[in-house]
Amino acid sequence: MAMTDEDHTLTEAALRYVLVGLRFCRAHFYGHPILYVEGPRPAERDWDGDDASILVGTRRWRIHETLPTDWQEGVASVAEQPIEDLVRAACMLRHTAIVEVRLGRPSPHLLLVFDDGRVLVLNGHHDLYEQWELMAGHEIGVIAVPGDNIAYWLPEEFTYT
Repeated sequence: MAMTDEDHTLTEAALRYVLVGLRFCRAHFYGHPILYVEGPRPAERDWDGDDASILVGTRRWRIHETLPTDWQEGVASVAEQPIEDLVRAACMLRHTAIVEVRLGRPSPHLLLVFDDGRVLVLNGHHDLYEQWELMAGHEIGVIAVPGDNIAYWLPEEFTYT
């Protein structure tokens, strides 16, 4: 079953809530790489834990120097890249804050725009495997699951802001 309009709107809002203003701060290797993000958070953006993390299951991703109008085109068909290249890219972006987040449609590609204008796009399409997941403490989770769908859990009081 494909992602509904409500799921798309809610999860894109959750991704923005967690990620905007944060920066890559470290990487962890346990199977798939986990990219941690951190930075100052206003009190209203609080979850149980210090860092948020993005587990990257895909090896299909792109970095653009500026935001392309067709950012979703061809992401799923990009050649697989070594994990080391993704970590190298995250290191290059470590001093830049995330200023915009978008969730693709119909495939849940994840787009991160940084304050220097560069853009990281993670593939969200696969028929069998999860491609990426965002975790913020135990309260917020968003996962690009097989079949161009999205799974998530959010606090009951979470709104679309």
